[in-house]
Amino acid sequence: MVHTTSERHSNFTGMESFVYPYRHVNGQTIPVNSLDELDCVNFYAFSGKKNMTRDFNVLVVSEQSSGDETIFLASQLLGTNARITHLDLSPFAAEFVKRRAENFGVAGNIRFLTGPIAKMPESEDATFDYVRCVNALDHSQSFHANFPVLLRFLKPDGVLGMSCLGDYGRETHRQVQELSALFNADKDVLTDCVHSLKELVFYSPERHWSRIAHENLSEGLRGFRDDAFVADYVCRDNHGIAVERLYQLLDAHGLKLCSFARDTRKLYQPWFATRSPEVKQLLERRTSREIEAISEIAWGIIERHLFLATRNPSPHVTMGDPANIPYFNPFVRLKKDWQAWLLAIPAGQTIELPVVISPEETFRVNVAWDDITRQMVEWMDGRRTIGQIVSIIFNREKASNQKVEWTPEQIFRRCLELINALCLEDVILLRHESVPMLPLAAKLSG
Repeated sequence: MVHTTSERHSNFTGMESFVYPYRHVNGQTIPVNSLDELDCVNFYAFSGKKNMTRDFNVLVVSEQSSGDETIFLASQLLGTNARITHLDLSPFAAEFVKRRAENFGVAGNIRFLTGPIAKMPESEDATFDYVRCVNALDHSQSFHANFPVLLRFLKPDGVLGMSCLGDYGRETHRQVQELSALFNADKDVLTDCVHSLKELVFYSPERHWSRIAHENLSEGLRGFRDDAFVADYVCRDNHGIAVERLYQLLDAHGLKLCSFARDTRKLYQPWFATRSPEVKQLLERRTSREIEAISEIAWGIIERHLFLATRNPSPHVTMGDPANIPYFNPFVRLKKDWQAWLLAIPAGQTIELPVVISPEETFRVNVAWDDITRQMVEWMDGRRTIGQIVSIIFNREKASNQKVEWTPEQIFRRCLELINALCLEDVILLRHESVPMLPLAAKLSG
């Protein structure tokens, strides 16, 4: 059975009213995260063919969560008949999330439940298109036994969105957790434990890893926030899973990993090999799973695996389908108007797309930029299919005074090259022409 908060922290009073990350109940900014962008979920896990505007059901399983993921999902599904169930072990946390959802005007779409997921009734109505596990198994002493419980509520063609603790990137956190347990063995009040631990960490030796790697810690830990100290340093990691073992776990349950979240996806790739032709050549002989396992250890900073998984053996969009509609990801576009940025670049140049790992580690992906790719971006409006765009470009080239050098097939391949490059950071996504955009995404896209 899934553990309870009281079993984990019976020696700390005050834990029952803890939520992470802390949010103001009356905050005005809708929380977003790259894993739960439903356009990305559709692109990577539903082949771009899932109509989420009709009867799309979501289950969010969390443990003392502040509800960011639930509120973000509900905001995207507002205006549809979606059913969202939010389950938290903590009654206090569930009520906290409900109050936040009411503040954002999305509570009417959400059913709030408390207790362990193992006690949820199983029925046809209790299976979901998208099951989102928000750190709910992070501190479980029986992670592998509890994981199948999540899958009982997943439809046969449903998608699992999950965050779970990594292995190598959490090792240093576990050292401080052990330090906390030793230093606070005589304390039974959570606030006292956090206060004394902050003092100890602040005055730790200069050569301690938390001082040396200060800039690589989370924003909450760098700011000495109480909620971050509780979540990362007071609560113990009872498991950690390396990427190779994660694949083995998914294989054992008939699941296929569709994609890692955009925020961490780059850390599973060997960008460091660009500095060494010899290392690059050696890695080219490895399978993609071996490369990800090597990269995870090489970067050493993946604290949590954030990923989508499904039973569908072919979950990705078929890139060569002319019936797909290319469009700019509305949430990526909030940070940068990529369409305007691209159209401002003169044709005939090479675009350098940055891949930022850290302030010290930035790599570049070079993409050719010519009149064909420029026209594709110009005609992308979220309604035209790539087949229609290719036809427009071909007819314009044919009608020009210049000799036609491009066939439709060549234009199509040229456009796909740019799309593939921009998919790296989810700048451009694809969906099938039969699928409408969700209301919020349509609003953000203008």
